[in-house]
Amino acid sequence: RMPARHAVVLCALGGLIADAVLTVSLVAAEDEGGFVRLAPVLGLRTRSAQPAASTAGSADSGPATRTASRVLETLRGVEARLRTTRYQHTTRVREREGLYAWDCSGMAAWILDRAAPRAMNAVLGERPVARDFYRAIARAPVDRPVRGWQRLPHIENARPGDVLAWVRPPWFQSTNTGHVAFVLEAPRRVIGLDRAYTVRIADATS
Repeated sequence: RMPARHAVVLCALGGLIADAVLTVSLVAAEDEGGFVRLAPVLGLRTRSAQPAASTAGSADSGPATRTASRVLETLRGVEARLRTTRYQHTTRVREREGLYAWDCSGMAAWILDRAAPRAMNAVLGERPVARDFYRAIARAPVDRPVRGWQRLPHIENARPGDVLAWVRPPWFQSTNTGHVAFVLEAPRRVIGLDRAYTVRIADATS
């Protein structure tokens, strides 16, 4: 578990991503001549399992685009300045003071506004929530970027700087609409579990 002051901003997720559990969309966002790939989770489990030693896409495990690199740079800036953080549904950021108070969608919007504004402008809603990021991903085609977004065909295609989003299933008790986060490392296959992966992410969570 991350130290309390980092819990809202940077999270190493040990859960498993498996397409048999939750349905989501994998995507990418383009901006200013490149795209930042925005991807979704194919599902989430929390029972423990060991990841494989190598990444699923070990031949290309770095950022896929210049925009993805800008996303990662923006996230590193937040981590470097962070002094105080808390989870809340209104975004309040004071960079000089190191204060970052937000929820997952507030964090995603703040990061994308700075690193991928074209993609962010395509997310509908005056104050987008996780469901709106998911819908932006779901609308995007796989073969080309449209309005800054391009869906990825599989979780194995996700790379650092990509975005993942999922919609809360009806049986999951929560007032939140789902979750949105940024990929920090390429997915890793899980030994002993078919079609399961671990993915390290940066997110805001309570």
